[in-house]
Amino acid sequence: GDNQGYNFSTIALYRHKFARKGRTFSTELRAGHNLSTGNGGQFIVNNNNTPVGTRTDSIRQINDARNAAGNFSANVSYTEPLNRRSLLELTAFYNHRNSSSNRNTFDYNNFTQAYDQFNPQLSNDFENSYNYTGGGVNFKQNRKGWNYTIGANVQQAQLSSLLQGTKTPISQTFFNVLPTAQLQISKNSYRNFRLFYNGSTSQPSVQQLQPVPDISDPLNITIGNPNLKQTFTNNYRLTYSSFDPYTQKNFFAFASARQSFNAIVSNDSIGRNGGRTTRYTNANGIFNLNANLNYGFPIKIGNTTPKISLSTSGNSNRNVNYLNDVENIINTFNISQRVNIIYNYKELFDVTFGGGVNWNRAKYSLQAAQNTNFFTYTGTVETNWYLPKNFTLGTTFDYTANTGRANGFNPNFSLWNASFGKSFLKNKRGELKLTVFDILNQNTGLTRSTNSNFVEDTRFLVLKRYAMLTFTYSLSKFGAMGGGPGGPRIMMMGVPR
Repeated sequence: GDNQGYNFSTIALYRHKFARKGRTFSTELRAGHNLSTGNGGQFIVNNNNTPVGTRTDSIRQINDARNAAGNFSANVSYTEPLNRRSLLELTAFYNHRNSSSNRNTFDYNNFTQAYDQFNPQLSNDFENSYNYTGGGVNFKQNRKGWNYTIGANVQQAQLSSLLQGTKTPISQTFFNVLPTAQLQISKNSYRNFRLFYNGSTSQPSVQQLQPVPDISDPLNITIGNPNLKQTFTNNYRLTYSSFDPYTQKNFFAFASARQSFNAIVSNDSIGRNGGRTTRYTNANGIFNLNANLNYGFPIKIGNTTPKISLSTSGNSNRNVNYLNDVENIINTFNISQRVNIIYNYKELFDVTFGGGVNWNRAKYSLQAAQNTNFFTYTGTVETNWYLPKNFTLGTTFDYTANTGRANGFNPNFSLWNASFGKSFLKNKRGELKLTVFDILNQNTGLTRSTNSNFVEDTRFLVLKRYAMLTFTYSLSKFGAMGGGPGGPRIMMMGVPR
């Protein structure tokens, strides 16, 4: 394949503040365009093992494609103070997006020995447009120690698709009320509580709409659906943070939830030869929950006061797709717990000991054999030494152990990094550092993902032991803030470097 293209975008923003405090007017215009063209070819040989022997077929073809998309949007906002504490905001918006996708495919002609057989099944000229317009009102009020916002947008959207060989587009019109609400409570600068909700919509992509098979991988063919509807999502978010400057205790909590209606999901058809054809459809009953808790506190041990940090995070997801037109419900669950002990000795050195465990589970309603249940354990030691003459010496050691994955995908490995640096220039703004990564040469790249109708274990080719010389200049007048020994770590599995 050989592809080329460009992207262009521009924005214009105007704001005006009136003499009366709180009265403002603003307008924003955005425009963009992108174009990509390309051509390519493929030669594929398929060997299908059948009870009566091996059947071989091949695909030999070339194609050329042109994809273009443009967008324009305008937003207007006006705020009017109702009194010293209250504010009314009026908004209006318009958004237009259009895209086109043209693809011509030619099969190889054995008689003429040229690619001159036009393939109409794998060719198409597809146009799509999405427009939405509307307006909204928000009411904001500030009280002593707390404030809130409540409002809603009214939106009408139209999704239109024109297929090759047709004169009448497939058009759909949607009308939505998108509410929004926010509550914030701040009794003082050390405690803050915030609760947020809004409704949002998203439209299908051109690839999900275009009804032309993509056979670049004959065992995984995808076909779009021009009748897809837009997705409506309820979004909830809660945060709470507190810090006690006297005891040095801190606490942070975060939770979010998403509930989607008419979500775009896959409908997989599995053929007798094991190949899979994926189409797209809309489905309900999809949601996900995320939560994170962090608590830090100092402890007194003799003449020292190390700090302990406890972190707990988890998420739960319910996804839906279809397998041979039968609903498949996938429930995934993940929870992790980590503890760190941080000790600083004057301005000479600091050391951190940490450990954690991560539990992953997935259950399929149609394919119990694909249910997964595995653990990952991690341990960390990190230390920094601050030497005379602005020299620093640092090292990190991370150990990872895995259980419950497929055979050959449960490696236990260690990552050891070390660095030596020197700070200079005014206010120590400059730093020159030499870092050696993965000294033991054990870095491993692995991931396990629970996809719609299969579980995939992937092994990445990763960069193992190497050294890097870096120069850092801090824009802050206080100099570099520090980033631990060795800069970027390679402790995350499955991240190719």
